[in-house]
Amino acid sequence: GGRLRNSIPVLWVLASGDTGKDIAEAQKMIAAQRHNIFKLKIGLCGVEEDVRHVLGIKKALGGSISVRVDVNQAWTELEAMRGIALLQEGGIDLIEQPVAAHNRNALKRLSDHFSVALMADEAVLGPQNAFELAAGHYADVFAVKINQAGGLRNAALVGPLAAPAGIGLYGGTMLEGAIGT
Repeated sequence: GGRLRNSIPVLWVLASGDTGKDIAEAQKMIAAQRHNIFKLKIGLCGVEEDVRHVLGIKKALGGSISVRVDVNQAWTELEAMRGIALLQEGGIDLIEQPVAAHNRNALKRLSDHFSVALMADEAVLGPQNAFELAAGHYADVFAVKINQAGGLRNAALVGPLAAPAGIGLYGGTMLEGAIGT
């Protein structure tokens, strides 16, 4: 029997793209005690510009607040080497899908090289694929999305496949309606 929870931590996405606005929005959420985990989508600007934006927010929010990034497959392996090194040094807690989903070997090399948690999102397509990624420890965390996994039953299988490999899980949505979420 697993432990039952009364609540789960939910992150807040900061998406204005403006460092000052994002800091103000996060500080408002923290003050209201609504969120202490924030995610930023990056990858549209250059590596250095994106990293500057993220670390500016992290610095302003402080050590007790978790900041994560989703690169959405935007970086080449070389860009990821540069970007992840800077983000890790700046105290970012998790980096989601830094390279293209099909480039699994790059994801594994990055995961082996860095101590910051790397998450596979678009690379996780269901139980069979999750099994292969877990067996080879291609990432530290798997995103679990019902639609992406091919339904609720498939999504539920990802966790038991990831657990023996020490891979964490991160529930997400593909912006479904209330029931799907």
